[in-house]
Amino acid sequence: MAGCCVKLLSPLLVRLPRYWLLLPFFAVACVLHAAVPGWLLPTAGQAAWVLGFAQDLANQSPWALYAQSIGTPEPAAMAFGLAGARITGWLLALGVAPAAAYALMVCLGLLLAAIGAVYLARRAGLSPMLACVLALLWLISPMALYHHDYSMLALGIVLLSAYFAVFSAWLQNPTRWLTLAWWSTLLVAVFVDGYTFVMLALGSSGLLLLSGWSKHQTTWLGWRRWAAHLAGLVLAYVAYTQFIGTSAYHPSPLSFFRGWGVDVTFWLQPEQGQHWLADWLGWSTHRSMQDYYGDHSVWRTTFMLPMFVALALLLWWRRKVSRPVAVLLLMALVAAYLALGPALKMNATKPEALRHIPNMPAEQVSLATGSGWLYEHVPGLSSMRASYRWTALMSFALWWALVMLIGQRQGRLSAWQGWLATSLPLLLFMPPLAEQVHDGERYYDHFQRMTTEFIEPLQQDTAAGELVAFLPWGNDFMINYVAPAAGVNAFNIGGDKNMQQASKHWPDWFRQLGRGRVQSDYALPVATALQQGEVDAVVIPKVDMLWAPHNWPSERIGPFDRATIEQLRQLPERQVLERQRYWLVR
Repeated sequence: MAGCCVKLLSPLLVRLPRYWLLLPFFAVACVLHAAVPGWLLPTAGQAAWVLGFAQDLANQSPWALYAQSIGTPEPAAMAFGLAGARITGWLLALGVAPAAAYALMVCLGLLLAAIGAVYLARRAGLSPMLACVLALLWLISPMALYHHDYSMLALGIVLLSAYFAVFSAWLQNPTRWLTLAWWSTLLVAVFVDGYTFVMLALGSSGLLLLSGWSKHQTTWLGWRRWAAHLAGLVLAYVAYTQFIGTSAYHPSPLSFFRGWGVDVTFWLQPEQGQHWLADWLGWSTHRSMQDYYGDHSVWRTTFMLPMFVALALLLWWRRKVSRPVAVLLLMALVAAYLALGPALKMNATKPEALRHIPNMPAEQVSLATGSGWLYEHVPGLSSMRASYRWTALMSFALWWALVMLIGQRQGRLSAWQGWLATSLPLLLFMPPLAEQVHDGERYYDHFQRMTTEFIEPLQQDTAAGELVAFLPWGNDFMINYVAPAAGVNAFNIGGDKNMQQASKHWPDWFRQLGRGRVQSDYALPVATALQQGEVDAVVIPKVDMLWAPHNWPSERIGPFDRATIEQLRQLPERQVLERQRYWLVR
């Protein structure tokens, strides 16, 4: 085993001194991503979701894979992001503070992505300095920078550079050890994020198919590569489906794919407050969910015009397109087509009647793209309901094409042209530093306050291992972290897919008390469950269990909650404790 590790790592160890130049650029990327342990946190809500699984795994053993304290009575399989949660769990077991552990995990992902980007740039013939600058350009691309609210999706996007770096090395020299490295990469990718795994599978298969046209490649080598590649994809898919216990979740309607398809104008004009130079130039615009389909993630993350312009300039200067660049541009074109979704939208706004509906009905489509059939029937694509996210593969393919074009040196002006083509998107993609730092500090503060105001009092009010029901239940992101951190077990769990799986095994009385489904006799089933010992304690939070970790405390105290508490107070042999952020009933 040790010999295998040495053989896999030796190429990196030999080149390690060359990567020291990357460190200052990596540090800048960490600050811009608000991933600085002890100071900045990239997100709060999704950090709580991931840290819940991580803390649960840390409470068990270094090799545990299923959560035991949330989503009970059955063990909970993390729907996506297990790789990040498992690494974070190891950090927690080593004594790293929770918020710092999450930030460190993100830093590790950024470091791997940066090394992968530098590897691809150096292979294209770029200087070490320009390679590092281009790595920074990829790390702060809008699709990678502004998806931390979706946790492991941001990590999966930025890691595309590391994934394709391994694939590129394997494609050039498919030895036994590099085949093993490629299989390991696919296995890690599927447990980081499903969206980016499908992108990786499609992109790598397309590159492998087009590389088969090379006159220097024998038929036998081609078949060996395809066999190894398909074996890796099947291995990753089977491992994932066996882990989560299902091959697919409930499909979304086609109107969802239409609503979350990218509008062409989103590629061309940025959202206000995301890029400081565009704001300063008055170029950015404000968009809202009342006017546009989808949600803020669709128009906040998809600004691509600077990359278009940089590529156009290089293509004009170089006057010719090499075969690798043409292949990458084709990959970007396919990804762009899929990102549009089933409907072509160009500054498409909602009619008054649909102002509060994110999906796009069929009658609002002026021009169909034809991809609706693909999204309904092709495995993998049918699960990628947020179609705009294909912009991630498009963005990476364009970045890689930019790298390859800069590497096509022609004359004395090549270096100057390369630096100009890199600086243009780098400046225009750069986020407002003050706002990024402020948000990172705010998320860190929210996480610390959630710990001191909710988790620490709950630890004092409960005993380790008690079964606690948090009511009314919903998509309870907060409980993911609260339960394992407080040392209690809970029916509740965050994440729509995880909640869908866990609810199949909940007792009837608990299933009936979800948000929006409570009745006037709410106190009676609670009291009955306590009396019969089906649950040790019931907690009614004064905060919203979905939105509180995103923006603490997001209070949710209504007349119904107070009426329920008063009913429970009047029942005999019931203890009702009131704390700053919750009521607890025994």
